[in-house]
Amino acid sequence: MRIGASARLSNSTPRRAISAAAWLAPALVLVLLLSGFSVAPSAPRVAKATVKSSCPALQLPTPVCHVFIIFLENQEAGLVMKRFNFEAYLATYYSYASQFYSIKHNSFPAYSATTSGYAHNPIVPLNRTNVVDLLHKAGPAFTWNAYYGGMVGTCNRTVNTAYRPSHNPFVWYNDIYSNQTECNANDVNLTNFQTQYTAGKLPVYGFISPNVTDECLKVGAYCDPWLRGFLNPLLNSTLFNSSVFIVTYDEGPLNDTTGVNGGKGGGHVYTSVISPFVCKSYNSTVNYNHYNLMTTTEWLLRLGRLGVPGDDWVTHPPMKNMFCFANNGNGSVGGIVPAPGGLHGSPAPPSSPERIAVPRTPSA
Repeated sequence: MRIGASARLSNSTPRRAISAAAWLAPALVLVLLLSGFSVAPSAPRVAKATVKSSCPALQLPTPVCHVFIIFLENQEAGLVMKRFNFEAYLATYYSYASQFYSIKHNSFPAYSATTSGYAHNPIVPLNRTNVVDLLHKAGPAFTWNAYYGGMVGTCNRTVNTAYRPSHNPFVWYNDIYSNQTECNANDVNLTNFQTQYTAGKLPVYGFISPNVTDECLKVGAYCDPWLRGFLNPLLNSTLFNSSVFIVTYDEGPLNDTTGVNGGKGGGHVYTSVISPFVCKSYNSTVNYNHYNLMTTTEWLLRLGRLGVPGDDWVTHPPMKNMFCFANNGNGSVGGIVPAPGGLHGSPAPPSSPERIAVPRTPSA
C-alpha cells in the first residue's frame, strides 16, 4: 500500500476534522508499518498543463505523432541508474533499454547514427541522406525541429562555451545547411521549444540537446535536475498523450569500449523510452545502439527507410518490444488504442537530487 499525495485533505474539510487528522496520522502510519505496509513520502504535485497539443492527422500506424529524442553526454548507464534519481525513476516506471551501447567513442558518431544511419567521425560537412529527407518525403505535415541549449542564433556551426556543434548533426548535413531558410527556421535555440509548446505548434520530430553544463559534458551531474525540470511538466500535459520521449547518452567513459553483442563500441549508456504506449516498468535486455533509434523513428512515424547499412531493419530493428499497444504487447500496428490504465497520470517522480560531482574528461 502506498500513501501519497492522493490522501491529501481538500480545502473544504472542516477545521475540526483537520485537527483530528493531525494527531491521528502518526498513529495510522505506525499501525501500517507494523502491519507490513510501506509508507512513501508524498512527491510534490505537478500541475496539469492547460495547453493542448497539436496532433495533425498524419494517418500514422500508431497513436504516436510526436517523437522527441533527448541527448545527454558522457555517462555510463550503471552510474546514471545509481546516482541520477530522475532518470532512474523514468527507467523504472516506463521502459528501459538496459543493454544499449554507443556506436563508438566521441560524440558525433552517436548523433549522426541516430539521424542518418551513419556513424561519422571526424566532424565534416556531409552529403548524407538523413531523417529530415524522410520527413520531407512523407509530406509537409511531417515537421521537424532541432533544439540546442547555448547555441547563439540559429543553424550555427560555431563552438562557444555553452554549445558544441559536434552535438548538432543537422548543421553538418549539406542539404540542410545549404538551405539557410529551412536551417534557420528549424535548427534553433532550446528556448524555442517552450514557445512552440505554448502555441501548440511542436513538430512531429524533435531533437533536443541542452547546453554544455546541463547535458553533463562538463564535470558534474547537472543533466539529471535539468531533465527533471524540462521533462516532468510535459509528462503531466496533454502533449504526452500522443508523444514518445527517448532519453539517451552519446557515449560512456573513454575506458568503456563495450558495444552490442559483446563487440567494441563507445560504452554502455542509459536509454529509456517514455510514453503512454510503452510497456510499463519494462526492462529490455535486447542489445541496441544508436542505429536502432533511427529505425525506431522510421517505424513510429511511417517514414520509410534511408537504405544505408545503419538503417537496416534486420541488423538494427526498431525497438518494438519497448511498446505495449492494446492489440498485443510487441508494438505491431492495427486498431491501436492506449493500453488500459496507461501511464499518463503516473505518480509524480522523486524530488531532484543534489548536484553530484562526477569526474569526467570530455571527449568532444
